[in-house]
Amino acid sequence: MSTARKVREIIESKKSGTLLSYSDFESINDGVAVSTELSRLYSDGKIERISKGLYSVSGISELGNKVFPNDRKIQAKLLEESGGYVSGPQAYNELRLTTQVANEVTIVCKKWTRKIKIRNLSIKYVKARFEFQKDDVPYLQLLDAIKDIKKIPDTSREELISLLKFKINKLSMIETEILVGWALKYKPSVKATLGGILQDCGFKSEKLKKSLNPLSEYKVGRIKKYINCRAQWRIV
Repeated sequence: MSTARKVREIIESKKSGTLLSYSDFESINDGVAVSTELSRLYSDGKIERISKGLYSVSGISELGNKVFPNDRKIQAKLLEESGGYVSGPQAYNELRLTTQVANEVTIVCKKWTRKIKIRNLSIKYVKARFEFQKDDVPYLQLLDAIKDIKKIPDTSREELISLLKFKINKLSMIETEILVGWALKYKPSVKATLGGILQDCGFKSEKLKKSLNPLSEYKVGRIKKYINCRAQWRIV
């Protein structure tokens, strides 16, 4: 069977509006031929080009309109392609740390740093500084929130610390140790802030303490007032 026929069969097996990228054609070991056939199918109106390397299967709705995937589906596909996770304002909204709805989605990924815009969806890719797996994402999102705490809008610093304490306090001992392990990869001010929050919750982390310079002080702004054990962590 020709490469063109294989590509067409894959596309014909999908519903209208289904998103497709080159990874959906990995079983066809001829990237150039796949790209050529996708361009031909786009010209023929069989598929729609959403962005570079991203297509959707063409179709018409019952109302006579072209079928397009919504922003959520596009975002999910981009996450799948990049192997990343959502951070920034959208993640903090989903963690209920802010009520503000993000107009830009931040994706931390292993591949690249860049910005793209697909219709009304703005995507900011930030290259990860270390390897991670899907199961690690909830811990990384909490640590990112601590890192970005001065930038999180529409919530007072006191309430943010209170919400973070509440979420961290719900972690099991094993989950807390995993969180601490990931925190070791973050900058010292994040480690100190987490150390203070954990100690306020009744958990003193020697790992975090030993990872910090005992002579350094950590400036975290107004949130210091709401960390009771700030002195033990040299938070100023």
